[in-house]
Amino acid sequence: MIHRWLGLLLVLLLWYGISLIAGSYSIPFPHETLIDSIALLSDPFNWVQILLTLFRTLAGFTFALAAGLILGLMMGLKKKNEDYLRPFVLFFQGIPPLLWVIPLILILGIGHFAPVLVIALVCFPLISVNITEGVKSLPANLDQMLKVFAGGFTPRLRELILPHLKPFLASSVKLGIVLGLKTSVVGEYFGANDGIGFRIQAAFQTLRVRNLFSWGMILILLILLFDYILSQWQKSRQGTGRGKSRSLHKSRERKNGNGYPGSAEPVDNLEYNRDSDRIPLVMESLFFSYVTEGGHIPDEKMLFENLNFKVKWGEIAVISGDSGCGKTTLLKLAASLLFPARGTVTAPEPYSFLFQESRLLPWRSIRYNTALPLLYSGCDKRLAFGIADFLLKEAGLGDLTLERTDELSGGMKRRVELARCFARHPGLIILDEPFTGLQKDARAFLWERFLSLWNEIRCPVLVATHYPEEFPPMENISRYALRGNPVSVVRL
Repeated sequence: MIHRWLGLLLVLLLWYGISLIAGSYSIPFPHETLIDSIALLSDPFNWVQILLTLFRTLAGFTFALAAGLILGLMMGLKKKNEDYLRPFVLFFQGIPPLLWVIPLILILGIGHFAPVLVIALVCFPLISVNITEGVKSLPANLDQMLKVFAGGFTPRLRELILPHLKPFLASSVKLGIVLGLKTSVVGEYFGANDGIGFRIQAAFQTLRVRNLFSWGMILILLILLFDYILSQWQKSRQGTGRGKSRSLHKSRERKNGNGYPGSAEPVDNLEYNRDSDRIPLVMESLFFSYVTEGGHIPDEKMLFENLNFKVKWGEIAVISGDSGCGKTTLLKLAASLLFPARGTVTAPEPYSFLFQESRLLPWRSIRYNTALPLLYSGCDKRLAFGIADFLLKEAGLGDLTLERTDELSGGMKRRVELARCFARHPGLIILDEPFTGLQKDARAFLWERFLSLWNEIRCPVLVATHYPEEFPPMENISRYALRGNPVSVVRL
């Protein structure tokens, strides 16, 4: 804080020095400008001018925020849209406002609409570019996770895009309103007969220098005030998101009606709301490569060639092999996260996927992350959270259901994701080296929990692991190794 006061003192000393050199008639002293500003604020008529400017600024910024958000989403989500729309955005971002403000006002005339439109056109490029960069930085791993557990654009928008864009939106609001206040002077200077910009124009044309500086100081004070208010709001939002996360989630999830319902009564047994079709996982004559040359895949670049693989109902297929041999690729082909060049994949639905690295929504509670597949499959919210509570208790996290995921250790995150795998009735479970990095005892506990829950449904399971020896010698567990180039699946 002391540095800010020292900075302000430096500005005042510099101002005094320039006033002494240029003369107070050309550049009034700071204390003279302050006295004149207080005199202006004592007149109720001038408060009407200030409120008109604030109204136009907020109206113009609102239009800019809506347009910038829509264009930003369109450009960020599709490269083709960005190619079409970016020149339009760059035109208003790069060209000096005076080159298009005056012709615009000549067309629209003097009034409220012209200044509001000027503010909107100056602010929206900043917002759209900011939102575009935010959308392009979406975490690809969470995006892929949502495709598995909550497919469709609505879950993606609600659970990933909008939460991820919150800091970008906060930055756009802070910068946009400040820019809008500055731009209001230009819009009102040329296109209005009231407001701060018009008063500055009147003072300039009549050479009332002190009046010009006093209105300028009022505008600067408004900008500083809004900057302070928005900074404090941003800090309070960050504080709410961190320190008070548990109490906020608790109050939200105990709501009835349209809010998040509280936990249902404990469920003694998992009762799923659908029966599986008992379809096995089948891969037939599969060819796949990450490399193509002119649409043709060279034989030496083929990762899988004429691969045939089947996991029957009630069977667990354990895939092992060296790092980089294609285990994860095989699992993503089974989950339709990748598609073969040739061949077919038949897999039961819905499927659950436990990825190598943690893929939990950091802005949601453990309970919500676990219930996510159910919430977007039409399940009643109270039942969904009740099932989530049961599964988290089975995974050893019964007392932490309202914690945020970023407050968990790596092992706890694995437990949440294991519980999420069984939240809905899965027709297929895919595990990609799920417990790598955990201690042996922790891995043993999680495998025991997994097999206990799996025995209730006994759907096909495809597992890639560095620790195939950890599976007990059960008759329904088949062990395979990925070997050779191109790779084939070999039974051990």
